[in-house]
Amino acid sequence: GGSGGGGGGGGDGVDMELEQRIADLQRQVRARFAEGSYHEARELAEHCKLDCVTHFGRAHPATASVINNIALCSKQLGEYEPAIDAYLEAVSLYEEAVGEHHPPRLSAMTNLGLCFQSAALAKGGLEKTALLDRAVETLEEALRLAQWMESATSGRPGNDAELVTVAARVHLAIARVHAAPIENRSGAAEHAIDVLEVHLQRLEERHPGKARGDMAMSWNNLGFVLKTAGQFDRAHEAYDRALEMREALLGPAHPDAIATKHNKAECMIAAGDELGAAELQRQILETLEVNADSGGGEVKEAERVVRTTNDVATFSNRPPKKK
Repeated sequence: GGSGGGGGGGGDGVDMELEQRIADLQRQVRARFAEGSYHEARELAEHCKLDCVTHFGRAHPATASVINNIALCSKQLGEYEPAIDAYLEAVSLYEEAVGEHHPPRLSAMTNLGLCFQSAALAKGGLEKTALLDRAVETLEEALRLAQWMESATSGRPGNDAELVTVAARVHLAIARVHAAPIENRSGAAEHAIDVLEVHLQRLEERHPGKARGDMAMSWNNLGFVLKTAGQFDRAHEAYDRALEMREALLGPAHPDAIATKHNKAECMIAAGDELGAAELQRQILETLEVNADSGGGEVKEAERVVRTTNDVATFSNRPPKKK
């Protein structure tokens, strides 16, 4: 909605100018993030955070959203500790500002669980186990919250709550695959395959024939759990679907597209096709070199890709009105 009626004093003019600057910064953050320039996106989000705290205060959804986005950029850069701290802050601020049962708080909590998972996959030993336990705990809480919200909003027209609950089940199922002991991992993967296939079916029903980021992510994740279950041919097909969507949506040098190609190469190695994997890895290097020569800003981030899941960005189109 627009700002209040005309003719206010100087303070109103300053407020409107600051709100416009926040909205502009948010657009720039979204653009830099979408192209994979995570350092630039985070720097812009840090400026936006200062403006939000000045204008809205700390315990406000706009401030929590910007902190969530700072965490998202840090996580994509592989800087997990500051990302986790920022996500914890965002979850706390959302609860203080709007209460426990609120969609952006659910998004931030989901992001926190996924960040624990990514941090775990970069570690080894007991630290990895502890982080995976925290990922599962956090994503279990996110699923409970999603189910509560689905129940509270059932029957409303245009309600996406059921799809949100299915996505929460997907995140938890994948975390449980990573956390499962080796002897139980194949069974956890079989369960995750079932959950992901339901998610993809729901997305296709809601958005028939469309290439979307969330659909590409689910195909990528399906490739991972199929590979874990030893179903290599089906995993290749899932990675191909993900790669086709990500290259169409983002371009071949985007970190997410590179991640899917890397995942497919790993799947080929697991299936015994080392020559095919080497060729795919050669293509990845060639893509990175070509884009580096042309000054592509996303290339420096592409090597920091995390394999199986991405965060749910909560970039709002405009700052909420100041209360």
